[in-house]
Amino acid sequence: MTDSSVTQYMSLFEMLQRHMTLSALKIAGGVDLMTTASSLRTIQQTQLPSAFTNKITRAFLDAVYAFLDGLVHLTSSHLPVTGERAATLTSRSSDFRDANTRVLLVLSNFAYLSSTLIPNMMSQLESVFGTSAETDRKTLVKVVQELDKTLFDGYVKPKAAVVASILKEGILDPDMDWYETPQPTEIRPYMYRVLMTLVGIHAQVSHIAEGLLDRVIYALVDDAAEEALRSFQQVKRFGMGGMLRATLEIEFMHQTLARYVSPLAAKTLSELYTKISQAYARRLTDDNLQGNLDSVKKILAESRRATGIEFMCFRQPKSKGNSKFTGGKSRAKGTERTTGERRPVPQT
Repeated sequence: MTDSSVTQYMSLFEMLQRHMTLSALKIAGGVDLMTTASSLRTIQQTQLPSAFTNKITRAFLDAVYAFLDGLVHLTSSHLPVTGERAATLTSRSSDFRDANTRVLLVLSNFAYLSSTLIPNMMSQLESVFGTSAETDRKTLVKVVQELDKTLFDGYVKPKAAVVASILKEGILDPDMDWYETPQPTEIRPYMYRVLMTLVGIHAQVSHIAEGLLDRVIYALVDDAAEEALRSFQQVKRFGMGGMLRATLEIEFMHQTLARYVSPLAAKTLSELYTKISQAYARRLTDDNLQGNLDSVKKILAESRRATGIEFMCFRQPKSKGNSKFTGGKSRAKGTERTTGERRPVPQT
């Protein structure tokens, strides 16, 4: 195992399963008692009655399910974890008393179980008995995926709720009159709070289970885009200042998080830009729209430069390939789109 977020228990469990299965085969008379083979695939065996084969297979599967139950139990927030106990979990230095840390590690283990460990162990079992265990293999993988989804949602949803709360408070602030507010001169603090919250989550996941990073941040950005759309849908109309401010703030979030904007989030944000444009209630005194747009573009560019270090973690690393999502790939070049270019421009 090269992934440092996959704990040592995975290889230890595989060794235990191999030892127990080999021992059961010896006891049942299917293997020479003097065999020292380390792999189930390489042992020389005699044919066993189906009753013994079924019992050994069932014991093997029961042990796997018990192991999965144990992994889920490790994520409990009430589980006491001592320093000595935690030291054997992984080579990476982490605070295992934190339930979030343990959830991330277990999620990493689940990914390894589904992709590598379960297929390998089941293949060895099939090789020994000369039978197909495809049904059991699929059932095991499905169970792991269901447990994975439950734990992943349990980790992401509370954090998504925090981000959504900040967005909602900023967009639906009682002191903000989207029709009367003047042209923006800066991005309001709530948007920085949203992004700094995501920076903190990014740092935690990067340290504990980097392999989960894209999955976590993509999910959070999807939820953030949905909350922004829901909140702005409650704004009945925008004056020119409000339209420019809303576009500036959402565009700042969009460009900063461009690497993690999935096709779903891109579609949601497109709907949001359209909503802002359509809700723009033009006054007779509104003029020089293009000049005001150019001013907002300048604020956006200055804000991006000023926060380049704080939000550097969201940038696409130059040494790695493009993001796995189509949206990320399409933004690899020309990411710095301007405010006026991205949103539908109101008719003058």
